[in-house]
Amino acid sequence: MTIAPEQNGSIVLQQSVPSASGLPTRTSRSSRPKVEPQSVDLAGLRSIFEDAPIRMMLCDRNLIIRHVNKASMEGLAALIEHLPVGLDKIVGSDISIFHKNPSYQHGILASAENLPRRVEINVGPEILDLTVNALFDDRGSYVGAMASWENITKRIQMEKQREEAEVDSRATSRVLQDLSAATTAEEVCRVALDTVRDAFDWAYGSYWQISDADGLLHFQSESGDAGEEFRSVTMSATFAEGVGLSGRAWKSRELFSTQDIGEMTDCLRAPVAQRAGVKSGVCFPIIVQGQVVGTMDFFTTETLELSSQRLEVLRNVGRLVSQSIERIKVEADIAIQTEAELVAKVDQMLSVVSAAAGGDLTNEVTVHGDDEIGRMGEGLNGFFATLRASMGEIAQTAQALAAAAEELSAVSEQMIGNAAETSTQAGSATGTSNDVSANIQSVATAAEEMTASISEIARNATAAAQVAQQAVEGAA
Repeated sequence: MTIAPEQNGSIVLQQSVPSASGLPTRTSRSSRPKVEPQSVDLAGLRSIFEDAPIRMMLCDRNLIIRHVNKASMEGLAALIEHLPVGLDKIVGSDISIFHKNPSYQHGILASAENLPRRVEINVGPEILDLTVNALFDDRGSYVGAMASWENITKRIQMEKQREEAEVDSRATSRVLQDLSAATTAEEVCRVALDTVRDAFDWAYGSYWQISDADGLLHFQSESGDAGEEFRSVTMSATFAEGVGLSGRAWKSRELFSTQDIGEMTDCLRAPVAQRAGVKSGVCFPIIVQGQVVGTMDFFTTETLELSSQRLEVLRNVGRLVSQSIERIKVEADIAIQTEAELVAKVDQMLSVVSAAAGGDLTNEVTVHGDDEIGRMGEGLNGFFATLRASMGEIAQTAQALAAAAEELSAVSEQMIGNAAETSTQAGSATGTSNDVSANIQSVATAAEEMTASISEIARNATAAAQVAQQAVEGAA
């Protein structure tokens, strides 16, 4: 007997039959007549399957396990706590003992037309990749089945972890990017709710803030939809520390989750959530400057199984939200402080300017620094310092001018006295000048007469000269 796999995955247990030449031959499955199955000794195949590295089990036409090879037995030993029977009772048991629905399994394996078949089954927490092939004898009769299997639990877990890690990484990056651009606490919460809910495909998220008025958690904002009734109850609810999902996260100052929201008997939203199809919830606190100021919760319509990696990602999201709100609060405090300092600086400069406008230049501008207001204060202070120096010099000059004015006043008085005396002497001089003027007039008249005489003498001299000239010429 030999084993020959066919293209469709079925296995033919071949027996040698004499040919015309006396040599063994093989009949094809398509040409084999349909006959009733023979009794095939599957246990006799033990030597063929025993040392195969593949985990295999053989069952007969009645689906009774007839042989389990060494590799399969070793694999089953690792699952012993989840097996329905002991290892020593597997051979001889029905193959359907590994399935939750034996009748369904029997229906599948009853006909070779349903094979080969590949499925994933759960044995306890383990996941097995099971392939069942039909066994035929060399006349085409369906005589049993061979099941080969592999424990793929770790592989699936690794694939799931890899996919989850990718989702977590994208979610964290998106939260970090979006939160860095937020400018208000309200925007931070809205961004976190939308990003986390969308990244993990959760149904609903809400943000709660502790009120200073009553010290309770009050609804602030939401993302997603879990039904109008759930939304209405959410918006009107309040939670004390330690009460409900949010109250527990508040009290523990740590992420809190529940797979079954119905277990939260002290939560007002639990009954409504169950009616809306909500199954699980998770919540983390928002801590600013060491104090819990609020919480952020999320709900899913399927049972939530959070890995340690996912839990840590959610904790990090909570920290990022807390840090972002704290950053915005600090920036707001700094802005208020800066504004107050700016007002104080401006008031100080205005005070000095107002005093200067009233004539008081003794005040100094104490504002300084590298910013615009500081440079303005330093410039204004320099201006007033120069102005004070200039006014000091003007005051000294005014004093000197006052002294010179006093001296000028004394000189003026002396000049007035001198002017009076001069006036008196001028009167005397006037009489004398009149006499002199008369004498001068007389002299002028005499001078005129002398001039006429001189002119006459000149004429006579000229005539004499002419006579003399003529005499000379006559003598010659």
